[in-house]
This record gives sequence, C-alpha cells and structure tokens, in this order.
Amino acid sequence: MIELEWETDRTEGVTLVSAIVTNALTTPQIVRIENRVDGPLWTPNGERQSAPEWSDGGWEGLVEPNRCRGFGFASPMEPAAIADPPLAVTETRRASNDRAPEPTDVFASMADWRPPLDSLERVR
Repeated sequence: MIELEWETDRTEGVTLVSAIVTNALTTPQIVRIENRVDGPLWTPNGERQSAPEWSDGGWEGLVEPNRCRGFGFASPMEPAAIADPPLAVTETRRASNDRAPEPTDVFASMADWRPPLDSLERVR
C-alpha cells in the first residue's frame, strides 16, 4: 500500500505544499504523484534547473519498502484556489531489480567474507 500525506502553509504570499509518501509494501516502488494545482508551480531549485524527480508537473521517485520520502513545492496561488487534495498518486510500479545497489547493501553482503586460509602467509 502506498500512502500520501500532505500539508499546505501560506507564508509571505507563497503557498508551500509539503508531502510524505510511504511505501508499506515489501518491495521497492516507483511512485508517480501529480500535483493538482491549477496555476504556477515552483519546484526545488526554482527556474535554474528543475529537481531531477520533477517533470511535467509531477514528482516520480523510488520509495524503498517500509520507508517514507518527503518532497514539496511552492505556488503563488491562495490555499483556497488549490485543489483538496493538492496531490494525487497516479501510478505505482515495482522497481526493477537491475537498479544499482546501495553502498550499505554491498557492505552488508560482504560481512561474512574471509580470505581462504591458504592465501595468507604465516608471520613468525
């Protein structure tokens, strides 16, 4: 099950939308979330360069099993003009197994490794 929580906060003429997506499944999931703001949308990094997980007005990212990810955006729109809810999960799919392993996964897999005794020289 994929869960989505959000909140909005209006400060200095800008509405901030923050969200947390939770993957309660036992497999990693790619989650696509569309914004429902009918107006300008400011993603992290502003106009210089859009954040890599933002494209076409939506956020898409990997959420590991039993983990949460946070993200957000801003808009000059008044909270009353923003749809309720301001975000919607539009797609989820299991992440492929060919993704690059995390360094911690690699180290964990090496925990029991030891060189063969015949490869070591005995020091006297």
